[in-house]
Order: sequence, then structure tokens, then C-alpha cells
Amino acid sequence: MCEKLTCALRAFDVERLWGSKSMSFPINRFRRLRANATLRRMVRQTRWTVDQLVCPLFVRPGTGVAQPIQSMPGQCQFSVDMLVEECRALAP
Repeated sequence: MCEKLTCALRAFDVERLWGSKSMSFPINRFRRLRANATLRRMVRQTRWTVDQLVCPLFVRPGTGVAQPIQSMPGQCQFSVDMLVEECRALAP
């Protein structure tokens, strides 16, 4: 009798957690690994630093040209002379 009750309780727990007796994505998502800053820092997969960032620079013919790119706000096509100035401004 006790064994049947245990099996019934296990089936109930599976149904409550997973939404049905078949395996699918759980309804309750336990976030114990994200509970505090120390645990989040320990389990994160990617660590970004300033050294890993890339600034796209686009070159075009001519002199003294800095033409904005409409499809990329904040980006411009620079002539070679302006590109040198832009690189100096970006360098730390």
C-alpha cells in the first residue's frame, strides 16, 4: 500500500512540475543559480572586456568626407584623412 502511495505522489509531482505526465518544458523554472550576484558571477558563461569590443570603420574615396550611413545610426563612411582622426579619437 505504501509503495502505491509513493508512486502516486511521484506521478502527482511530475504532473504538477511538468504540466503533464509526459516530458516537456517545466512550468516552474527554478532560478537558484541566479539568486544573488555572487552566484550569477560564478555561473556566467561570457565575460566581456573593453579589449574585446570592435568599432566598425568604413572607408570611402575622397578627402575631408564623413558621410553618415542611414541604415546604421551613429556610423559614418570616412575618407582616409578623416579615418586617421577618427582612429585617434577612439584610441585610449
